[in-house]
Amino acid sequence: MNKMKKAMRAVVAVLMICALAVAAGCTDAGKTAETKPAAQAEQSKENKPTSKPADKPKNEAKNENVEITLYFPNTEATRLGTVKATVKAADKYNEAVKLLIKGTEEAHLISIFPSTAKLDKVTVKDGLATVNFKKGSFDRFVGGSTGEEMMVASLVDTLTDFDEVKKVLITVGGERIETISGHLDTSEPFERIKDVL
Repeated sequence: MNKMKKAMRAVVAVLMICALAVAAGCTDAGKTAETKPAAQAEQSKENKPTSKPADKPKNEAKNENVEITLYFPNTEATRLGTVKATVKAADKYNEAVKLLIKGTEEAHLISIFPSTAKLDKVTVKDGLATVNFKKGSFDRFVGGSTGEEMMVASLVDTLTDFDEVKKVLITVGGERIETISGHLDTSEPFERIKDVL
């Protein structure tokens, strides 16, 4: 009888040891299952870039080129023709007027600005482009009424070709002028002149 009790105790002891071993194994597996995602998350964090890509320099846009359209009178001085040009985006208004003054080599178009015309600067605000010429720019203008009209139309239509420009005011020496050569009122801003296009 004592032998049987001892045998039973031994069996129970073995079963308890096995149960403890199995329980320990499950706990370790659970820990492993729980710790793996955390480790993977840490590794993912390490692989992610620590800083955002560098932004483009602010002055990059200013250095970009833009294509513009210049309007010159035809040889009969009845309509305006177009010439494409590429200029710096940051200075497109001034460059456009300077190119108009310089003239074109297109065979069917003519340059209308006098050689004395000198641009001071173009400023654009609230849809109005103010084109300021230096004093004496039109003192030698001899284009007559047609020439005056075509020169103004050339200037106005070139600048209003920019979407943000709705009107153009011509000034000389920082002041409004009544007329360029006595034929056209230039004291008020001009809207786009469509009847010569």
